[in-house]
Amino acid sequence: MPFTLISLPASKGRNSAASPTDANPMVTPKMCLVSPNNVPIFLIPGIHGKSHELTPLAQALLTQSPHRPVYIYNYDPTQSSIKKEPTLVEQAKIIADQINDLMKMSTMPFALGGFSYGCMLAVEVAKLAPNKRIPVFLLDGVAKEATRKYYLSAEATHDMVAIVNSAAKMCGITPATITPESIRILSNSVDPVRRLENLHGCVVKSNTHPETNPTTADSFNSPLTPYLQILATVKHNFRCIRNSIDETLPETLPQLYLLLTNETKQKANLADGGWRKHAQQLYSLAGHPELNALSHLDLLKPENAATIARWMTNTIRQNLPIETLTEMQLEALKKMNEEAIEAAARSSESNSEENDESLSSSPIDAPAFPETLIKKFELPPTTTLDKVTAVPMAFFHQPVRQTTPRPQTPSPKKLDKSH
Repeated sequence: MPFTLISLPASKGRNSAASPTDANPMVTPKMCLVSPNNVPIFLIPGIHGKSHELTPLAQALLTQSPHRPVYIYNYDPTQSSIKKEPTLVEQAKIIADQINDLMKMSTMPFALGGFSYGCMLAVEVAKLAPNKRIPVFLLDGVAKEATRKYYLSAEATHDMVAIVNSAAKMCGITPATITPESIRILSNSVDPVRRLENLHGCVVKSNTHPETNPTTADSFNSPLTPYLQILATVKHNFRCIRNSIDETLPETLPQLYLLLTNETKQKANLADGGWRKHAQQLYSLAGHPELNALSHLDLLKPENAATIARWMTNTIRQNLPIETLTEMQLEALKKMNEEAIEAAARSSESNSEENDESLSSSPIDAPAFPETLIKKFELPPTTTLDKVTAVPMAFFHQPVRQTTPRPQTPSPKKLDKSH
């Protein structure tokens, strides 16, 4: 599974080797706690697709809410069924399916966060979510229209050199030395994927010794192998940017929460990063100008991640209070009930066509979440939810069975002592 469940180191109070079932109550839930501190967060990393850059933020989020499930997406293009020329929406659909698979045993909503390239994916995944009211946090990334325009320009070549060389540093190999003249020549290519391949060749050349056959650079035992795997992800993501011309999901999200550095605003030449057209309301982190003054790569350092985690945690608490969470869970239960009834109806029609009229499905087994049970948990408009802390999920998952009342046997009469 490309999503990794993050846990705090043992020294900070949580066993770092805890199993997903122990760390995440939604794997095998007996009870779904109605609390904003238990809302799961799914984080999507930047262009390299590696989870380590978001680990400081994930651990800071767990420090704020130790029982919150926090996942980081770790993309590996060699294990994906996506086609050779992918798009952002296709990649978002794969991520959304994986989130739905992790959340299939829960009615809790979730939050999304993206960093850099991951911001574009987080927005597209949110548009595919069953509930559009989920919080979506965008950390120093611009909308895909502005991203594509930037990387098709010659100005992006310097950033592409930084992307390739940072991948080399991650893997402990020598970065490429690119002269200004080489950058000028590379900038003549409009296709960002072509520029990336040329830069990749410079890195391979910098790490190929004269006695080494260059053709063995792609072999499994080569020291370049980890670097080549990261570059495969980077190429895939640049293809997504290049191929996403007019492709977009039509939905507009209710709100987005944005943190942009001044460096990114200047590159995109957009104060809002181009996100205003994707949301009805756009909120930005206020009161921390020191974060806006940071460089793109310094934003997620541990000392800065703690401030960002507090902002995300407080935003979730404000926007998903107990009342809203309970309402969203009841909506999810009703939807699951409707889907179960529709599935039973389709199954009944299929059986009636294939079998004799004597065979019919029993309507008692049809609804997995009976309407009568759901109505029992609906709250009157005047009811307050201050003391509501949990909805027992195991109760809703038990099917309804018909039972016949036992006949009441008369209790034996007491003996009259006079006889």
